Amino acid sequence: EGRFEVYSHESASSLLLAAEKQGHVRQRGAKVEVGDRSVRLVLGSGGVIEGRVLLPPEFPLGELQIHRLFGGGTQQTLSPRADGSFRFAGCVSGTHKLAFQLRPWKPVLELGSLVVEGESSCSDPRLREIDLRGLVSTLRVRVLDASGEPLAERSLHLSVDGGPHLARDIRTDAAGRLLLG
Repeated sequence: EGRFEVYSHESASSLLLAAEKQGHVRQRGAKVEVGDRSVRLVLGSGGVIEGRVLLPPEFPLGELQIHRLFGGGTQQTLSPRADGSFRFAGCVSGTHKLAFQLRPWKPVLELGSLVVEGESSCSDPRLREIDLRGLVSTLRVRVLDASGEPLAERSLHLSVDGGPHLARDIRTDAAGRLLLG
């Protein structure tokens, strides 16, 4: 049990205390009146949104980012596990959205209206198998210098349109190859 004391340079008739910890849902503020001797703040573990994406064979999993959106912004971002599964824990109650993105491009799919209640798992059947095989593909790239030799283990800047908006940094392997999603 954590204990602490609160001091302030300014006078107030009450305080609003809130607690948060990574991996837990932030506690709503508890009003504490001057003179109160104790307050109890309880952190919940939150709900869960989990599912599985289906991807083309050899698709580089690190290329796919799954964003959990809530309250007007991205709350968490992750890549799927080797089997295509993903799990967002610590979700607050309410309606969430998932965006499946190959950065830096726009999402290839958005799944909205995912309802989380309390500390339960979202039971939306669309999460069982999210088929992205028709929306993404794998591109094998081999980078060579002017003499035809591979550019091994090099950091390069990839731009789709020659501008900065659709660009990202990439790295080749020992043979000058890389996979892009």
